[in-house]
Amino acid sequence: MNYFPEEETQLSKAFELDIWSDFQEDDDTLVSTEQAQKFELLSAYIDGEVTPDERRQVQQWLDTDTDFKKLYLSLTRLEQNLQQAPVPSSNVSVEKITEGVFKKIEAQRNRRLVLAGSAILTMLVVGFASYFLPGRNSPVTQIAMNPRTPENESLMIGINQPIIEIPDTERK
Repeated sequence: MNYFPEEETQLSKAFELDIWSDFQEDDDTLVSTEQAQKFELLSAYIDGEVTPDERRQVQQWLDTDTDFKKLYLSLTRLEQNLQQAPVPSSNVSVEKITEGVFKKIEAQRNRRLVLAGSAILTMLVVGFASYFLPGRNSPVTQIAMNPRTPENESLMIGINQPIIEIPDTERK
């Protein structure tokens, strides 16, 4: 978005209007509920969003209440200044902006998938590694620490009487 200083000055002029100063109570307390309702009704009147009865009520207040008339003039000047304020132009097309938004959404989705996948992979690696780490109850550690033969029993080798029958093979 390009920056135009003249736009800023026009907008600041529009907001410099002190629309509440003439509409507040004399003792500078907060605006009363009745005044707030009048303000909302006046705003709707300016926007053309009132019923015929509300229109008559606002027109009566404009005819009889000078503070209300000042507020009306301030609001209409504010609306005119805002309508005259230039809209910043953009060199980027709507399609490119839309494409960029969808790329960012897709990148966020892919980032979440990568994070979830790497978390799962990390859990698997830690699980397998902890299974084979020394000091744990891994099968390798159990075999090394607890041999199956008692210490006083000697090793028996079956030379003449094998444990498993070996079939005869003839050499030719």
